[in-house]
Amino acid sequence: MRITLKQLQVFVNTAKSESISAGAEKCFISQAAASMSLSQLENMLDTTLFDRVGKRMKLNANGKNLLAKAIKILDEIEEFETFSVKNTLLSGKIVIGASTTIANYVLPKYVAIFKKLHPDTDFEIINNVESLNCDVGFIEGECNSQVIATSLWAKDKLKIICRVNHPLTTQNNLKIKDLLEYE
Repeated sequence: MRITLKQLQVFVNTAKSESISAGAEKCFISQAAASMSLSQLENMLDTTLFDRVGKRMKLNANGKNLLAKAIKILDEIEEFETFSVKNTLLSGKIVIGASTTIANYVLPKYVAIFKKLHPDTDFEIINNVESLNCDVGFIEGECNSQVIATSLWAKDKLKIICRVNHPLTTQNNLKIKDLLEYE
């Protein structure tokens, strides 16, 4: 197994913030995924990198040594990516139509990534996709418009949360009608 860039990013962000949850957030992954990533990195290197002090993650000597190297590697890769992207840089304004949920919870991650690759690009997010005053739009659910063509971009999984001893926990493949019994 090889060390991945994602593992180095999680390591660096966790080290800088002294927090797995903050490191995970900066990498757009869950805290559990960040913990697993750090654990795998420590296993591959056959060493610990942090001293866990309460909720804080303090770098130990091995971690401090790796941090400088990891930052250098990530900086080199970012420079390489910038070099390869320079010939295809986009600039200007992109207007995105999106529902409130998508605008608030889904788009920020992708806009940040795009903005990093294309810093001369500005974004405007509007709430009216059907007005056709946008370059691209994102909605959840069906679209029954005669003037808009849609294409599936991503699927969402919704999970039901209930008490451990609730009768729904024994059922698989729940349907809406199953939930209505518990109104």
